[in-house]
This record gives sequence, C-alpha cells and structure tokens, in this order.
Amino acid sequence: INMKRGGRFYAMGTSWQNIKSEARRNLQIGGEAVTELDYRNLHPAILYAEAEAPLPIDCYDIEGWPRKLVKVAMLTLINAPTKQKARLAIAHNEQMADVAQIGTQDALSAADSLIQAIKRRHRPIAASFHSDAGARLMSIDAAMAEMVMNVMLSKGIVVLPVHDSFLVQASKADELEAAMLEAAHRAGYEALQVDTK
Repeated sequence: INMKRGGRFYAMGTSWQNIKSEARRNLQIGGEAVTELDYRNLHPAILYAEAEAPLPIDCYDIEGWPRKLVKVAMLTLINAPTKQKARLAIAHNEQMADVAQIGTQDALSAADSLIQAIKRRHRPIAASFHSDAGARLMSIDAAMAEMVMNVMLSKGIVVLPVHDSFLVQASKADELEAAMLEAAHRAGYEALQVDTK
C-alpha cells in the first residue's frame, strides 16, 4: 500500500484506518489508485429494516440543524446507554461549535432540542435510541464486512476495511459494490445502499 505525496510515493507506516478520509484518496494498492465505497447510513438503515419502515433519503437531514452535527448526534443516540450520556456527549462534541459553545448550558439545551428533533424525524426507530444498540449493530456490520472480505479474497482482490467502508483498486469498484450488496442481502438487509466516499 502506498500513499502519494508531492508526486512521490511512500510505503505506509501506519494503518490506513488511522488516516483521514481525504488522505485515504491518495492511497494506492498495487500501484493503482483506490476507490472507497461505504454503506449509506449503515446503522440507521439496519434499524429501519428491522422496524420494517422505509428509510429516509438522508437520515441526517433535519431542517435548522447542521448535517454533521445531526449525524454525530444520531449515531451517539444509537450507541449511548442512557439519554443523559447521549446529551452530554452531543453537547461536548466539536460539531456543536456551529450551534453553541461546546460544553456550556447553551450546548446542553441545544443537545436536548436536537435529540427531540431526531426522535420526531425518526419515530420508527426511536425506541433504539439511548438503548446501547451500537454493540449489536457493530456485530452485524462486522459479520457483513467479513462476508465482503471473503467474497473479494475468493476473487483474488485485495480490499481494505475502514469501519463501514472499504478501499479497493479503482478498477475493482464494481466488484466491490456487488460484494457489499450481496453481503447486505445475505444478512437480510436488501434495502442497504452503497455510495462512493
């Protein structure tokens, strides 16, 4: 695995998982540029599938709130064991700076309002919020990632996992997408969609 910097290539001395997504675009596998594909809204999509409810086009689009903050808040709600822990984590997240001073009473009030807005927007899965559902969902996505890796390796194609996304040689992107959709289908989540990051 190589990374291009200033027209030169360097062997990676650190894991591809520990570098920023913008920098991952400069990676190469076997001398070829990579493409990164991921499952769109993976954990919310799984919860919607389990609730047998239609998935919104963009789970993180809530009027009046910055999308990045909504994404952080929603994923925090899915992973937090209690509402209070979710509230505190959201109020102290760096994305809160767009709305209120991080960690202040204003940030806590904003976190409360955002939690209510997310629950209204996502009524079909609201019971999963601040229920510590994250560990179960991570187990599901880990099993799907293993399936993707096995399908790709059986074809002799190197694929590098990054959380819920995968890096592959750009020329193999279609095969990766097919493997990801196959893994989702075999796991019972036919509605999952794949995007290029």
